[in-house]
Amino acid sequence: MAETKDYQALAIDEAARRRAQRDEAEIQEIANALREQDERQARHAALRKKHGLPDHATPRQISDAWIAHNSAWGSFVACHFGGDARTGPILDPDKALLTDRHHLPVPADELERYRASLRAQRDKLRQQFDALPWPPPGLVDTIMQSATDGMQQLHGHDISRAA
Repeated sequence: MAETKDYQALAIDEAARRRAQRDEAEIQEIANALREQDERQARHAALRKKHGLPDHATPRQISDAWIAHNSAWGSFVACHFGGDARTGPILDPDKALLTDRHHLPVPADELERYRASLRAQRDKLRQQFDALPWPPPGLVDTIMQSATDGMQQLHGHDISRAA
């Protein structure tokens, strides 16, 4: 006689295996979410410290401080060069273009040397900028008084109502 398979036992084993896979995937997903949450909190704490914000600062206020810092960096570079065309290439040397006197592209090695000199100049200026005191007086107060709750953001800054 032919052997009979115990299909019920096989089904139970397969269901248990699938449950274990689902549980393992769910546990991994939860662990990843917890790790991401801790990393995000650490980034926010570092940004709060860098920008002199209190512990209760919202992500929007942290973002406002970050934007102000980047804007100050751009202004610092622009003031260094008097606002001329060199500001853009210093801020982003990897996108800097170099052409000859006939507006034709230059060889790649010459372009790379030019970009390397821009990076060196940017790094030097960045050291000077980072040595300046940050945040400037009054910035934290201004940021902390900005719209902090959703209702104020939704209704308090509606310029269409002012008209």
